[in-house]
Order: sequence, then C-alpha cells, then structure tokens
Amino acid sequence: MRESKIENFIDFNERLVGLELENQIIDSNGEPIDFDFMQKIWKDFEKLGWRITTDSGLKIISGAEKEFDGKNVNLSSDAAVGNLEMALPPLSNLKEAEDFLRVVHSEIFQVLKDNQVSLIGLGIHPGNMNNLENLRVKSSLYKVIESLGSSTHYNNGIMTANSAGQTGISVKLSEMVDITNELIKITGLITASCANSPIQNWKILPWKEWRILGWDFRFISNIKGFEKLSGFPDKPFSSLADFFKYYWNIPFMTLPPIRETGWVIPGKKLNYLSYFRQKEIEGKDLSGNRVLLTPMPRDLNLAMILTWPHAKPHLVTDPEKINMNDFVKSLKNDDLEKYLEGKLVNCYVEYRGGAASAVGEEIVLPALLLGLVNNLKDLKTFTKKFSWKWWKELVYFTAVDGINTKIKNVEVVDLLQELVKISEIGLKNRGMNEEQYLNVLKMRLKNKENPADKAIKAFKKSKQDLLDYIKYC
Repeated sequence: MRESKIENFIDFNERLVGLELENQIIDSNGEPIDFDFMQKIWKDFEKLGWRITTDSGLKIISGAEKEFDGKNVNLSSDAAVGNLEMALPPLSNLKEAEDFLRVVHSEIFQVLKDNQVSLIGLGIHPGNMNNLENLRVKSSLYKVIESLGSSTHYNNGIMTANSAGQTGISVKLSEMVDITNELIKITGLITASCANSPIQNWKILPWKEWRILGWDFRFISNIKGFEKLSGFPDKPFSSLADFFKYYWNIPFMTLPPIRETGWVIPGKKLNYLSYFRQKEIEGKDLSGNRVLLTPMPRDLNLAMILTWPHAKPHLVTDPEKINMNDFVKSLKNDDLEKYLEGKLVNCYVEYRGGAASAVGEEIVLPALLLGLVNNLKDLKTFTKKFSWKWWKELVYFTAVDGINTKIKNVEVVDLLQELVKISEIGLKNRGMNEEQYLNVLKMRLKNKENPADKAIKAFKKSKQDLLDYIKYC
C-alpha cells in the first residue's frame, strides 16, 4: 500500500493490517471509462471534502486524498484511468479494517452514482478494452522512463484491465524474509480459492484467474532482465540483502532519483546496486539542467519499493539514521536485518497475489493472510510438503482449474483445507474473533466454487446477471 501518514505499522503488540484495493469502474453498459471522464469524476470528489492531487509534470488530476478521523486515505488510478486504487491506513484488527472500508466506500459510491458509473468486484475488466491509449493512465512517469532508455518495460498495457486486492501486515525485521518466502509459496493456493478474473471482451476466458498470469508479463520488453521484477521469483530468499540484490540486479534503474528540480536521469546507465556504490555521478533533470547526484537515503527508499513479486518486504528507512556507506557495507556483508534495526519508519510484508475480491468479500483474503502470518511455524511445516519449483508451477494449474485442480494424486482442495486450519489457529491466537472472516472461504471449499466460478455462472445466464453480481453501486 502507499505510505500512510500514520507510520504505525512498525510499533505493534498484535499485528496491524492494511488494505490497498483496486477496482475497475464501468459505465452503464459495462464498458471502461476513458481519461476525460475520469478527470471529471476526480473533480467531483472535491464536493465531499477530498483534496485533489495533480501530476506536476502534465498538470492533470492524478487522484484525491482525505482524512477520516485522522487517518489518511489515498485514491488514485492504477494502470488504467478507470482502475480506482484505494490505499487505506493500517488498523488494529479486521473488523476495524472492514468498518473503515465501508465508510470510505460510501463516499466513493456517492460520487460514482452521481456520474452514472459503477465500481465492480472483479479482478479484470469484463468489457471491451479496445482503445488502450485512451484507457491508460497518463503520467509524467512515462516521460521519465523513456528518458532512461526504455518505455516498453513499464507500460506495455498488459495490466490495463487488471485489478488486485493487496494486503499489508506488520512484521518484525527478523521474520520478514521467512514470511515473504512463505506467502510467495502459497500463491497457487490463493489463486485457486480467490480467482476472480475469468471474463474479458464479454467472453469467458480459458483461465479463471488471468490477472495472475498477466502479471508475469508486466515488465517483459526488448531489453532482457526486467522481466524478473514481477511474479513468482526463481528462488526463495535467504536474507533481506539477498532479496534486494536479486531485484536490483537489472539492466538499469526502474525509476531514477528525485531531487528539488524533479526526476534526475543519471549520465550513464546504472542499476541500483551500482548507483549506491557511487560517490557522485552527473545527471540531468527533465528540463536538461545539470544535477550532481550523490546517493541518499531517499533514493534507497524509492529503490526498496520498486519490486513486484507476489509478496515482498515493504521497508521505509529514516533518512536521519541511514548512512549510505554503512548501508552498502551491510548489503555486501548480508546483515541488513541487523543494520536496519531501529532505523525504519515503516515495516510490513505486502501481499500482491490476490485479485480484486467479489463484492462484500474484501476481508476474506486479508483474514487468511493475517492468520497465516500469525502462525508462521505451522505454515512453514505445511509448505515443506513440496519444493519451491512445485509451488511455482502450481500457480499455472490453479489459474485454470481453481479449487478443482488436481496434480497427480494431490487434490488442491485438501491443501486448502489444511491452509485454512493453519490460518484459523493464527487468528484465534489473536483473540479478536477474526476467524469468522474465514467462513466465506470455508464455503468456497465446501462448494468447490471460487468467485470466478460464480461470475462465469452469472454470465452464462446473461450479461445483466453478471453486472448485477459484480457491481457495488
């Protein structure tokens, strides 16, 4: 999720949970909305007290912000102008998260109703995505990326129609890598139980979860090396240093440093590993002005979030406590867990492998994840049943067959039953009655029916039945 103004993920007795939800907006015919229409919608949020945010380079509206009881909420467009992204603050339990979401939703629904459009609970836009150029987000970021030397690895359009439901959970540095590895492993099981991307261009796709497959192609381009930035990594990680070395070892920076005059393009192509070892390097801002770059903690914070596996550490350092030379030394010595202790302002694991949820089921996946993280010992025992390679390949089977997936003598529904029990123990240990949010998941397993199956069933009746099933408002 985006950085909350309340940086309280890092101090907790019981784990905190935060939501970052993406949902497509459809018009009255179920089709996507374009750039001009979304600009109008953004302006209407001002009527309810939201503060409009703008892209300083293009002078266009990029989103809106508002505080609810002192808690900041950020709205923006993801890859598509009509893919509404909500970044909510961390809260102490799932009931609080659910209640808070309902309050934010009520204002969003009011604005959308006034514009005769609707938010939907589907992981992929079901309509016709024909005019990609007018559906994509317009951002000065793309000018920056082109200046770096590659425009295709970041904006190939593969994700324009896709929406994710992301969860952030507070963890300690010492457990971060273990938890990241474990959540990546079970992505195939989450795909089986939470698949919700089966229809596009008003046709049923061969997959129940296209979004998770499309994510593999997010950074593929004519330049080899960027493709590993998204999806299921080739190996588990042994440490934080191992994680960042893996993702920073790319042809060149995904995004460059930011200084007072804006983005600064280094004078030579460097990845983050090389850049952080420099004492200084000359670059130019987007106006062509010469800027002398010295690596800074703010560059480190940018680089740390520019990775997109199914689960990842989300770390933000305190610039006043970080010495770049010491950081580089710690990275080399593979002891970032020790070095970063007491030097962070935010620290949580971010899970990105789930599709946007079905309407009214937004807390189901966060509940499953929170319980698993809170019962890490049993989760690790469970995932040892199979190799990293097996877990990686499972994603591609469950994306097709969902809960009914069977590989040789392994029934995925049986694995899911075990996984839910592990999560239930973790939630019960918190003592907040949060295990109730797993009931929807239990029913899915009993009926062997995930949200994608329900969407397909509705669509086979009629297009209107599908719209009635997926619309929030």
